[in-house]
Amino acid sequence: MTSVGVEVHPVRRGEPHPLCETPNMGTSRIEPLELAAREISGNWELTRHGARLRTWIGGHPVRHEGKRLIEHMIAEFMRFPEIEIEDRRIVFPQFLGAYSLFGLQKQFIESHLDNVSGNFAFAMVQDPVFTQVAGPEFRDQVARYEPVMNWLDSMGLRLINLSLVDLDTLDCPDDFVLMSQSLGDDETDEWHRLATSLEVHFRQLTAEERACVVYLHNGLGGALLHSLALISGALQPDQFAFGVAASQRMLHVIDDISADDHSTIHAELRSHANAALAYISAYRAGTVVGRLRELLSGATEGPEVEFKSTLRWDLRLETNSRDVTDSVVKTVAAFLNTSGGTLLIGVSDDRTVVGLEHDQFESDDAFLRHFYTMLTNALGATVAPFVDAQIAPTPGGNVCLVEVRRSPEPVLCQLRKTLDAFFVRTGPATVNLVGEDRRKFQRLHWEKR
Repeated sequence: MTSVGVEVHPVRRGEPHPLCETPNMGTSRIEPLELAAREISGNWELTRHGARLRTWIGGHPVRHEGKRLIEHMIAEFMRFPEIEIEDRRIVFPQFLGAYSLFGLQKQFIESHLDNVSGNFAFAMVQDPVFTQVAGPEFRDQVARYEPVMNWLDSMGLRLINLSLVDLDTLDCPDDFVLMSQSLGDDETDEWHRLATSLEVHFRQLTAEERACVVYLHNGLGGALLHSLALISGALQPDQFAFGVAASQRMLHVIDDISADDHSTIHAELRSHANAALAYISAYRAGTVVGRLRELLSGATEGPEVEFKSTLRWDLRLETNSRDVTDSVVKTVAAFLNTSGGTLLIGVSDDRTVVGLEHDQFESDDAFLRHFYTMLTNALGATVAPFVDAQIAPTPGGNVCLVEVRRSPEPVLCQLRKTLDAFFVRTGPATVNLVGEDRRKFQRLHWEKR
């Protein structure tokens, strides 16, 4: 398959957009209030009067497991007095928002057919951040590059002056190479290390993150480096706006831009950054991946959160261990008996993802079958409706997210070393209550409600 280049430009009414089929006839003008989020077969879809709408990029169903993404799309269209629909596609207005980003993601990103995935090094070459202006004005540029330079420095990388790189060593079109200088071997080697590292970083991003990077890169004059840094969380929208404007020489000292024009440019760039971040947030909301990222970014073990590195593999002894399995069962039982909670399997105590590969199951389905069989054997078949286990991918490996709801009755645990155990959560610990402590807890927890 060949790589498809994606160009993004502002679109005015009546002008064709390079990523959509231009409407020729039969266009309906409607109010955004006619759009709705509708649940269909377990997913949420963008509809109008019950009819399912499609993306204007590629004509894909606007369907997602989380309701918030669809609601976010509708909210963005609410800013306009009317919209135009042709062949169940919204063809006007077209702007950097969730609707267009979702279409780009489905058409190009998920199949790796976008121009950045197809030739990352050449996409980097097009970024003006690597081309220094001549003279003392460069100091003004660099001052605005500091946040992105700090991000590179944290990875052991640095910003390269492209004029010192031998472009003959890059996979660039011949007519582009002929325009370049060929000067420094050291800088050329450093450039290759930078490009390789950033490409690895780009490919590790999720599909929704890569969609935003590609859209910003293509729509903002090749701003790949700042887009990567923004989506990676290394830049704030204001820093992104200042950096991209500086790379494109939109500064007082370079092109004599007025203060009003500079403010307008900065506001537009900041708006693009905010739109991209809002899309990622809405895309993840209400999904297993979104919930997992939320937990990995800030949760600590406590009454309702627990991390387990594996389901059955003892990392220290390097063998399957029943004790490891029983520890997982005890945690689920304790959540059932207390207030519910979330268990992450494949994550160490310090929130480092170790993945599920250590448990050596042949597939995700095999992992989940073993997990539920293990719970049923130890806790009884009646607990299954209160335990929802899903597997989600992360750059560090797959993680099993187990959401446990409070049981309407006490749950006893039958383990190899402990029969009829009654586990509860006390802070971040799981404890077995016996005797009067058990009876008192059960009376207060169930009988008094």
